[in-house]
Amino acid sequence: ARSMFVVGVRQVLHVHPAKTCLREDVVAKTRLCGELNVVFELCMRYNELEDAAALAELVPETRFVVDHCGGHHQLDASSQHEEEKWRNGIRQLAKCRNVWCKISGLLGAQGGTKGASGAPWTPAAQAQTTSFCLDTFSADRVIFGGDWPVCTLTAPLVAWVECVALLVAGRSDKAQAQLWRENAVEVYGLQVPKL
Repeated sequence: ARSMFVVGVRQVLHVHPAKTCLREDVVAKTRLCGELNVVFELCMRYNELEDAAALAELVPETRFVVDHCGGHHQLDASSQHEEEKWRNGIRQLAKCRNVWCKISGLLGAQGGTKGASGAPWTPAAQAQTTSFCLDTFSADRVIFGGDWPVCTLTAPLVAWVECVALLVAGRSDKAQAQLWRENAVEVYGLQVPKL
């Protein structure tokens, strides 16, 4: 039976061998999540996002949230091949109507005040990744995630909140409300007062 206090589970898949998410036991567990009305969060390597899309298609009754913009922080900044692999994976996941994308993990995953490229962390460095995810999934299927306390390896949580606010400032009020609150309320089935 589901606890009213558990709305989602996360299996950290980036520490397991490739294709773990397609194993029979994992598929069965994600199916159970759907039966219990619990979200399954996908925390995995960027080069396995197409496997995640295959899982979402196998278990359409389960809601999935892909964490950390699909692991974009793992890419070699100089590799066009890796960037395209990530983009293709995000596109495949976005085709699955039971998948949402969490805009998170871009700050803390870098570690320290320097990104993978060695450049200081700045909101501008996150703009392309964030915009691609927002545009590909659409305003209806993106949610904000703080990634606290991991984000504090790079900067305070408030810096990430301000970064995302800056990056979405040009989007409609409705799209911003969906990102910050409404989509999370929907996908996790939260019982919260209306604003």
